[in-house]
Amino acid sequence: MKKFRKLIPALCMLLVSALFVGTSTYAWFSMNKTVTAANMQVKAKSNATYLLINKSGTAADGSATLDVNTNGTVYPSKYLSTGSEVGTITVANNGWYTANNKNSNSAADAVVNYKNVDWDDNDYMVKSTMYLTLSKDSEDWTKFVKVTATKDSGDASASIVLKITNGDNVTYLDGGNGYIDCQTLNLKNNNTIKVEVYAYIDGTSTNVYSDYETIDNLTGKFTLTFDLVETNV
Repeated sequence: MKKFRKLIPALCMLLVSALFVGTSTYAWFSMNKTVTAANMQVKAKSNATYLLINKSGTAADGSATLDVNTNGTVYPSKYLSTGSEVGTITVANNGWYTANNKNSNSAADAVVNYKNVDWDDNDYMVKSTMYLTLSKDSEDWTKFVKVTATKDSGDASASIVLKITNGDNVTYLDGGNGYIDCQTLNLKNNNTIKVEVYAYIDGTSTNVYSDYETIDNLTGKFTLTFDLVETNV
């Protein structure tokens, strides 16, 4: 009995030690089945390229359509993409000129009074300025922009010329009466490309003469369409 009493403290110490070890064991294998990640943010970026047009020249502005609503009355003139000697004058590349005819019933004979015409001379051309850009966060576009001019109404003499300013590069497009051209344009969502459109009455057209049934027929109304295309079409 005395021996058993001596064993009790030792047994208690063993139990305490076992308890400590057991507690330590449970601590090593504590479990957590849930984790939380907070404040995760995501921002949408368009993988489409959305072409916009505006009159302000500010990249943040723009819409899918633009009502230009520009009109004017002009004297006949002629645009030449390639300069040449015309009558008594020299017309430079991408230059303009005008002239008169001594006969009232013809457009091509007895032409006199040749004269060079300056760009932006509103006596001879009606100018509209617009800008191309991309919607916010659109992918940049480095391929082609197809430019189409559609004559909604008017005489065959009514024509247009486009002057496109893309950074330091200036391109001239002779619109005439229909499809113009494809151009490689580096369009971004934070810049604009300037497009100046010049409408005029082509003085070399067979309809442009004083005895034409009515000068009011020498008019034109155009719609311009700009399309992003993968290839030069």
